[in-house]
This record gives sequence, C-alpha cells and structure tokens, in this order.
Amino acid sequence: MQTVEGRPIARNPLLLAELYFSGLAKEKWTSQKEALAALGHLTPSVSREELSRAIGVSKLPPPVLSLFQAAGIWSSTARELVSLARKYGPHALEERARLIDARGLTWHQIVKLLDGQEPVAPKRRSKASSPLVLAAMYENGVADGRWDSITEAAELLGWSKSHLKWAVAVSRLPAQVLQLFDGKILVNAIGDVLLHVHEVIGTAEMIRRADELLQKPKRRTVEKIIAHLVGTKEESQVSLKVRKSRSQRVSRFVFEFSVEASDADEIITAGQDFAPVVQLVLSMLRVRNAQGSK
Repeated sequence: MQTVEGRPIARNPLLLAELYFSGLAKEKWTSQKEALAALGHLTPSVSREELSRAIGVSKLPPPVLSLFQAAGIWSSTARELVSLARKYGPHALEERARLIDARGLTWHQIVKLLDGQEPVAPKRRSKASSPLVLAAMYENGVADGRWDSITEAAELLGWSKSHLKWAVAVSRLPAQVLQLFDGKILVNAIGDVLLHVHEVIGTAEMIRRADELLQKPKRRTVEKIIAHLVGTKEESQVSLKVRKSRSQRVSRFVFEFSVEASDADEIITAGQDFAPVVQLVLSMLRVRNAQGSK
C-alpha cells in the first residue's frame, strides 16, 4: 500500500491532487481518465469521483485549506468541502475561513463553521479532541520548530504529557487501521481499544484484519470494525458479558459467554483464542478504572 505520513495516497485528497498535477506537468497523462488508468496500481483504488473531488479541493483558497492543517483533509472532508464550494462559492468560503480559529477543532466542526452553523461546543481539549487531531498538532509543531519533544509540547500548551504521548501512539497505528475510520471521529475510547488490540494481536495480524475490511468496502459501524479487528466474525452469534462481583472482600470480573450450539465446536477447538480476548478486555477495564479514579 502506497502511503505518505501513514495515510494511503488514494485516501489523501491533497496528495492525490498533487500527484495528478505532477503527472500532467510531466506529460504522463493528459486527462483524469488517463490518470485513473495509470494510477490503477494504487491500493485502495481511486474512483473517478475521488480524483475529481481531490482536484476540486486542491483549488480552494489557501485560507480555507489552512484551517485543516491539524485536523487533516480526508475523503469525507473533501466531499463536504466540494459541496460547500458549490453552495457558497470559493470567495465566500475564503471570507468565512479568515474569521475561524481552528485550533483544537475536528474537521467536522470546521466544516460546520464554514457552513455558517455553530458546531457542538467542545469539552476540555485534552479530553474531547480526537487523538489524531492532537497528534497532528504535535507533529506540525515539531516540523515548525516550536518544540522538540512531547514533554516540551505538553508544557508549552498546557496538555497532559501522558495524554499527548498516548495520542501520538494512536496516530502511529498502521495506516490500514486508521483508514477504516476515515470519515468517522476517532474518539478517545476507540483509540484506547485500538492500542490494546494492537498490543494483543501485533502489527502484522492487525494489518491483515484491516485489509480484509478494506477489500470489502461497505458501511460499517465503529462497533463492527472493532469486532472484526478483535477477531469476531460478523455472522457470529457469540455474546460476551462482563460483570463485577465481590466475594469475601475480593472483587472479581466474571466473563459470561453465550453462543449458538452450531458454533460451539469451533469455539471449543479454538479455546486458546480466548486468552488474548480476555487480556484485551481486562486491559480496557484497567484503563477505565484508572481514568475513573482521577
């Protein structure tokens, strides 16, 4: 998979547009149709609509594009921006962009402001901002020479060092995994789960499972994406409940599995697979308990 800064070129509108115009200048192609044929090797593939949107977004006024320096422009972002450009025109978007302070905002919130709407008021930045937004702000600061380390950035911005370090770790998960959440707000809780899944199953297996979903594109809920990464089949009727019990002054977590009889043989013969799943759930519970005690 061809990636730049951890994101597939095919899903990075600005880089895709840059690649297209570079090919035009070098006479590798003379039209979007020819470019699509030449770029057929990209994984995931690029559709005609995606290339057209990428080109359209790249032509937006610099003040508009600069709003997304930290939040990033994804395929879904490009779709919204092209729609706004048609609705209001580039000049009107530029005027609105000059009045927007995009610091700490997600791309969804920035788009709302460009559309003349009030976005949902964010909570405290350290808790509400997407880890990918925080990580991008940190990486941009390093590139601009504003700080040289996570410790320095946290002190200058008043952020929690541990939270910023965690956000950077989330942003460095395999590009295939992050691509599954293109168009979705990757909230803190999901970042926690992804890091724990990565810790349990490893990089290679996590990429393999993400690729399985990418090869079968369709709308999926965040829950179904996580379930697949953990290893649960979509058609499986397995149910897992976790409850906390206390006996003789000792607290215990009890795992209750419910499964259809037709799936029982498969589960019993692969019983060793339960260990990493239970480990994952316990890790998530420890994180939540630690956060609740702060």
